[in-house]
Amino acid sequence: ERSTSLEWLTNLESVLFAQKTKHVSDIFLTHGHHDHQGGVVALIKRLKQLGMLPFPPRIHMRKVKGGKFPPKGFECDDIEDGHVYVLHGGTSTLQAYHTPGHTDCSVCFVLKEDFILFSGDSVLGCGSTVFEDLSDYMASLAKMRDLMLCAPCQPRGEEGAGDTPSALHTICPGHGLVIRGGGLQKIDEYITHRTEREEQIMACLREAKSEPKSSLQIVDAVYRDMHLNLILKLSAQGSVIS
Repeated sequence: ERSTSLEWLTNLESVLFAQKTKHVSDIFLTHGHHDHQGGVVALIKRLKQLGMLPFPPRIHMRKVKGGKFPPKGFECDDIEDGHVYVLHGGTSTLQAYHTPGHTDCSVCFVLKEDFILFSGDSVLGCGSTVFEDLSDYMASLAKMRDLMLCAPCQPRGEEGAGDTPSALHTICPGHGLVIRGGGLQKIDEYITHRTEREEQIMACLREAKSEPKSSLQIVDAVYRDMHLNLILKLSAQGSVIS
């Protein structure tokens, strides 16, 4: 997904060659931030050079009417909440879930046969993430937590795939390391962290009744135990305003 460097493209090529892939049929985007959708054009160009595009791939991204992050430089199919994509000749099943908060168009994907949740930037492999809407984001964290516990998955090649609920065990985030075996705990950490931050902000507001504080002053009070550069401070300010 990422486009901030070409390392991701080199890594992707190594996987494609290892799997002896001859054609890339679909490209799925978790959201419209530039460091995700910005890689689409570069990826298609490279796949053409490698002879892996005898026909154009289908590109999938959640479309939001009036949204902040429309597709740029390519056409795409809308991703509907709960839609199931059958891939690789029926051997892989990818189900999409709308998980707004980080952006209004954020989605995550469950690769059912491999018990994997692709979380995009809603859950990262290191640190916490930013969000546009706290209420939406908390609801999406709860939704992903439920998926970790009871997404309908079945090991590849077995009959009745999807009939028996089974826990996911791995989260592949948009940034950071893959979270293996501790996905549920990671989501719980995110929920706890955001709840504690919200309580700290509300406490700060209650203390400031007689003397109103700006959002940056609240950031300085809530994050006083951390050294924040300007970029991190502005990011935290966005969280406070949300």
